[in-house]
Amino acid sequence: MPMLFWISVYLLAGISSSVSATAEENEVESLTSSRADNYKQALYYQRPNNGARSTNNLRLLEIHEENSDLERQSLENVADIMDNGKFDARSIDWHGDSEDGENDGGYQGSDSEEFSQEARRLTRRLDRSHKEILETILKGYDLNEWPHFYYGKRTDVHVQMFINAFGSLNAASMDFQIDVFLRQMWQDPRLAYSDKREYLTVMDEETHRRIWKPDTFFDNVKVAHIHAVTVPNVVMRITKMGDIMYTMRLALVLTCNMQLRLYPFDTQYCYIDLSSLSSTEEIVSYHWHDNLPIKILADLEIAEFDLIDTSTTETKLEFATGNFSGIQARFTLRRQNGYHLLQTYVPTIIIVCMSWLSFWIEPDHVPGRVTLCVTTLLTLTTLAGGVRQSLPRVSYVKAVDVWLVVCMLMVFAVLIEFTVVNSLATRKKDPRLYKSPSGPMKMPSKTYISQARRIDEFSRALFPAFFFLFNVFYWTYYILRLYQEVNKTPFTY
Repeated sequence: MPMLFWISVYLLAGISSSVSATAEENEVESLTSSRADNYKQALYYQRPNNGARSTNNLRLLEIHEENSDLERQSLENVADIMDNGKFDARSIDWHGDSEDGENDGGYQGSDSEEFSQEARRLTRRLDRSHKEILETILKGYDLNEWPHFYYGKRTDVHVQMFINAFGSLNAASMDFQIDVFLRQMWQDPRLAYSDKREYLTVMDEETHRRIWKPDTFFDNVKVAHIHAVTVPNVVMRITKMGDIMYTMRLALVLTCNMQLRLYPFDTQYCYIDLSSLSSTEEIVSYHWHDNLPIKILADLEIAEFDLIDTSTTETKLEFATGNFSGIQARFTLRRQNGYHLLQTYVPTIIIVCMSWLSFWIEPDHVPGRVTLCVTTLLTLTTLAGGVRQSLPRVSYVKAVDVWLVVCMLMVFAVLIEFTVVNSLATRKKDPRLYKSPSGPMKMPSKTYISQARRIDEFSRALFPAFFFLFNVFYWTYYILRLYQEVNKTPFTY
């Protein structure tokens, strides 16, 4: 009987050990195999329609499986320590608190130290550094192939912009400056990885050069540079599924073809055009981000302009080398009129009105009237030259040109009126003979001073009335044109 009892105990212990070992092996397998689930899932959804899997993707799967084998081996080493019978790790109170809440000082012994060392080594293996993960996923990575080359389809690049600063438009050079955060987002299944980190942040320029990026450029750029204070303002973020967000901060000087016929009541449409330098639409396709493609700083101020509207569209550029996908952002900018009213229109109105003071000076006071007329004309000419200096030399007539020309004609007309009046005031009438008791005598000679004074009186009413009617016509016409331009949809290319 004792012999049978000990045989039964031995058999039950063997069965229990076998069941425990099987459970631990299943636990090890689940821990290691779950590490590559995200990557395999990414490859599954990115698989071509015919179900074929590329050689490059198979190689990446082998790399992840090799990493899983190493982790599985580490876990098995820990299980071996448990199975040696030295101690049962699941029954150890690592914090020194027993189940009944009393502090028993924790587990003591060399077996605990051995297990702790093995656990720390395993933790270091599972918690790989950024460099180790990047080196793993970049092993066998081909920079010259776009992400979806093996799937036979193009890569979609989604773009988002944050306008940090918007410089004033320069009418003389027809350009404008912006400071922008450019974000480009695309998916590269080759960069999917298995790790507890949700994403990797890549700041190293050398690593950036090893990863495929769209060759984006600005069609209408004049000058561009990347901010580098205190470090180069370029960052790349890679998620576990291979989604990439590439962000950079740029300072750009872009061309803006302005139409100045209504200047200074004009509305300008400036564009930002992005496209691929060498990749046709079969390789790269650009799209605006669905959620808020362009964001502008809340308290953004643009000198001399108001930002009325911002819109986006997708474009297609056709060249002899192929068709290229692109995107375009349009900014509607209306010029502020306060500066020009105070610096151009009000001074010219005062100068014209000053010229009318000569109508109240006697026609024969030549020095006073000549000085007043010539001074106002020269002042108006100087003011017109300063206004034109800030504008390009265009051949068409602008709204400010119409105003300045009419003002100069008004002052010049005052000078002509003075010439006529002075001529009448100084011309003498022919003397007439009359009879007297003593014989025929000549009448004293007279001038046309009275006619000259009547002309001055008539000019006092005529000149202001004509200038008032011109103002009514001028301001009505150009204000209506201003609102028509705001509501007009310009041509886009």
